[in-house]
Amino acid sequence: EQIRHAHASGVPLGVVLADEAYGANPPFRRGVAALGLAYALGVPSSLRVYPPREGRRARCWPDQDGNRSVRDLAGRQPRSRWRWITWRDGTGRDLTARFARIRVRVAPTSNGTGKDEGEQTLLIEWPGGEPDPLGYWLMTLPSHTALEAVVNTAKGRWWIEQGYRDLKHEVGLGDFEGRGWRGFHHHVTLTLAAYGFLVMQRCEHGPPAGGRATNLSFP
Repeated sequence: EQIRHAHASGVPLGVVLADEAYGANPPFRRGVAALGLAYALGVPSSLRVYPPREGRRARCWPDQDGNRSVRDLAGRQPRSRWRWITWRDGTGRDLTARFARIRVRVAPTSNGTGKDEGEQTLLIEWPGGEPDPLGYWLMTLPSHTALEAVVNTAKGRWWIEQGYRDLKHEVGLGDFEGRGWRGFHHHVTLTLAAYGFLVMQRCEHGPPAGGRATNLSFP
């Protein structure tokens, strides 16, 4: 509902980013897609997928009928499928990991419900030396999008997590102790206003000379 309201209010369009709590929710994915918005959503390793179609005919994975989990699918990818990609999270150093992308269709839920969501891109992050992949994303970016752009989009949630951390630790979002919605709403509104003010000050004047606020990192 918040995304729908923002869309109707004319907020500039972008890619919807969310963690696997939202990415694992079929109604959420379909609702975002129905608005004509692209998304890059984290998904759990247990999510089950089918291969893409060939024309009107459904394909099967080699050596197996039906669907499989994205974790199982990751372990079956040949070495040629993986590429080392470097990206940057915020103001920190550049980061590098192996990524693979695969075109998939999401399998129906265990109770047989769910509509066909069409083909999507499954992005998998599996750094060298790790026993399991570290992340999976379902994405509806165009299939021809460069892998570097796909990775940078998926990693765009870093700013969301950074902002949430700063809101809690620097301007008091996590300090509310009331019990009512009205008080909570007022508290959140004031902390967001304070955070927005700090962002504008940082962008216009640069970081302050000293003090705790120097730890804030803004886009």
